[in-house]
Amino acid sequence: MNIDGTRIGNVARFINHSCDGGNLLTVLVRSSGALLPRLCFFAFRNIKEDEELTFSYGDSIRIREEGLSCFCGCSSCFGVLPSENT
Repeated sequence: MNIDGTRIGNVARFINHSCDGGNLLTVLVRSSGALLPRLCFFAFRNIKEDEELTFSYGDSIRIREEGLSCFCGCSSCFGVLPSENT
């Protein structure tokens, strides 16, 4: 699944990426009769006041080695955002 809020999306497009998985857990939820699946966010741990909300955009999808630079700043940062050939 490709989640790309570059041009359109809801408030979730303002949640940033973190290579370490971040502080949010994503769960794919399919509603009965819905054409598109819905992705729900849940707190993975207690989130401090004013802490940035983050999740991993993708763990193993790193097809384009020269993709967009990642600035998450975590110790396990890959340096490049997860990407697909889309």
